[in-house]
Amino acid sequence: METHPEFYHKVEVLYILIQGNEQIGHPHMIQVQYPSHQQAPTLRDVKCRLTALRGRGMPDLYSWSYKRSYKGNFIWCDVFDNDVILPLSGSGEYVLKALEVFEVSLGA
Repeated sequence: METHPEFYHKVEVLYILIQGNEQIGHPHMIQVQYPSHQQAPTLRDVKCRLTALRGRGMPDLYSWSYKRSYKGNFIWCDVFDNDVILPLSGSGEYVLKALEVFEVSLGA
């Protein structure tokens, strides 16, 4: 698929993978492209880029949150595919956390 650069914005997104209670390796930085009519990238835009870099299915193994400022503190805001990811106020950085999803079997 050919893209026209004048119709897209690019931002750098930092993401951290979490498995259980432990961070998996170091944070990763990727460049994400999103349509110019959007105010910011959506989780779907990030997942599309991750699929291209890490392989199909990888992004769906995780539950996603982005870091934001709230009343002078930092919090994690859960996001879904069509949700816009907002940058940290002041720095303009996009920071995501990916928490590994695991299935819980309920005993019968």
